[in-house]
Amino acid sequence: MSNNDDVYVLGDMFWHNDEAVEVLSQLKGNKHLILGNHDRVNAEMKKYFVSIDSYSEIKDEGRHVVLCHYPIAHWRNADYGTIHLYGHIHDGRDNRPFTEYVATMKRRGYPYQCYNVGAMIEYMDYTPRTLDEIMSAAEDN
Repeated sequence: MSNNDDVYVLGDMFWHNDEAVEVLSQLKGNKHLILGNHDRVNAEMKKYFVSIDSYSEIKDEGRHVVLCHYPIAHWRNADYGTIHLYGHIHDGRDNRPFTEYVATMKRRGYPYQCYNVGAMIEYMDYTPRTLDEIMSAAEDN
């Protein structure tokens, strides 16, 4: 990762803000925060982010991506290949209803490419990942 990379954090970055500045100062790249339900961003923390939003749509090497802390059942252009990254739901029983819904949509022939990028998810391992790494690791699990 370089200082020129865009780094998107999909919410709940800090449970306790007293650790935020130390961690943010060490994280490389242009940091963008997609707000989560536990984020309480203070003025000092804001200095480290290029943007702070609740929702964002970006392009990554020509691929359309919807970013939101929360999983969205019908994100914009889901039926046409747009990828959705979210982080709110923890692995296990919390994730089951959404993953079952996604599986149903895939059985119906829709691409529904969505990935849980919560830091505690096994394939994320509290480490920044590229979109390709996320998609590859998620498919392997």
